[in-house]
Amino acid sequence: MLQLSTQNTPKYHVGNLTHTACSTTTVVVGQPTASHTTTVYRSSGDHFLTLSVVMTCICVFCGGLLPAVLTVAAIFVALSAKDDDLRGDEECARRKGRIALVLNILSVVLTIVFYAIVIGVVVKAVANANNCSLGYFSQSSFCYNYGYGYYYTCYSSVCI
Repeated sequence: MLQLSTQNTPKYHVGNLTHTACSTTTVVVGQPTASHTTTVYRSSGDHFLTLSVVMTCICVFCGGLLPAVLTVAAIFVALSAKDDDLRGDEECARRKGRIALVLNILSVVLTIVFYAIVIGVVVKAVANANNCSLGYFSQSSFCYNYGYGYYYTCYSSVCI
């Protein structure tokens, strides 16, 4: 960098007074030093956060309690994975993202098992109520009809 400096000190005479003017001029000749800034933009992935939130809503309204708990845990794991990704720890973010995905898949499987059990119990109950051909009748006792005033034999059906 080159720096030039000049000083001119002209004198002015006005009447009996002498006035000295001071003037300083500085000229800087040169270029600024090069500065390189490297900016890294990382696109933070979702890490199955959206899937976890949707699955939580589905499990709360349609599923059981255990699948809902698993999806809430998946939300926290996905948020942790997102934080790790923003900090630059990509391997830990990927691992936590896979854990969130496994928790979501497990909640889907448990919801399917829950509905299969409910449907199976309902079908079995309806079949037993409508189909009593496998049962037998047994005479239990004599019953009295108060309206007509007589006794009759009571039979009860037993379904197997």
